[in-house]
Amino acid sequence: MRARALDAAHLARPVLRLVRMPTCIYNREPTTGNEPEEHPIPEALGGREALPRGAVCAECNAYVSDLDQALRTHTHIAWFLVLAGVPGKGGKVRRQLAWGPEGVAEYDIKTGDLLFAPKPGYVQATEHSIAITHPASVFNDWKFSRALHKIALGVRALRQGVEVALDPRFDEVRTYVRRPASRRVFRSRYHRFGEFAAPTATPCDAIAVIGTLEAFYICIGMDEFVVALAGDVSRLAISDLDALARTARGADDGKARTRWALEGPDTK
Repeated sequence: MRARALDAAHLARPVLRLVRMPTCIYNREPTTGNEPEEHPIPEALGGREALPRGAVCAECNAYVSDLDQALRTHTHIAWFLVLAGVPGKGGKVRRQLAWGPEGVAEYDIKTGDLLFAPKPGYVQATEHSIAITHPASVFNDWKFSRALHKIALGVRALRQGVEVALDPRFDEVRTYVRRPASRRVFRSRYHRFGEFAAPTATPCDAIAVIGTLEAFYICIGMDEFVVALAGDVSRLAISDLDALARTARGADDGKARTRWALEGPDTK
């Protein structure tokens, strides 16, 4: 009877289980699980899907918002978001087309009015004419490239799970997004501006593994971009790029009148 009593007491003891703490996909630091939601595709671009809380730490969440800004200042994307009436964060329809040191340009989608609000010094008036310098958005190509890779890693976590996104094979992209060694580090991308019959109102994306290379495609309006999550994107064949586009756009895929262009510091 004594032996049975000991067995029962032993079975009543609490069982200790190892519980893995959530980890940030951008810096691999532990999180609490109570951090703000992170939208891999920014809400400002029409993205509505969010990663589980704890997948991105609060520090990285604030940091990548600056990269998201670089997406909205791309010339094509800025005009598309306003002219297509794509609502931004909070559901508001944006008016601002471009902004910079010269001033602001706004478009009213309801009235069709285009408003230029240049800062003093950018208006030149003569007896016969008035010249206004159009404000150019402060576009940062380096941040824009990192923002595309930030989206790629975030969508990887969204589609296949956070654990997959934490795989060491994505560490190079992780470092590029969050802690690049310098501005000389620039991962190239493929870009195509397609004149489609029906541009996507919200971004569409696709991921493909081609040999040892893992590629990510995203279409924002009429602009298509492809970056590599693992490997060198320049190794992709044009047929691979077209296949990614068809996968993402499905039956809506049209024929672009422009060709894929490899963009990077050494290609311009």
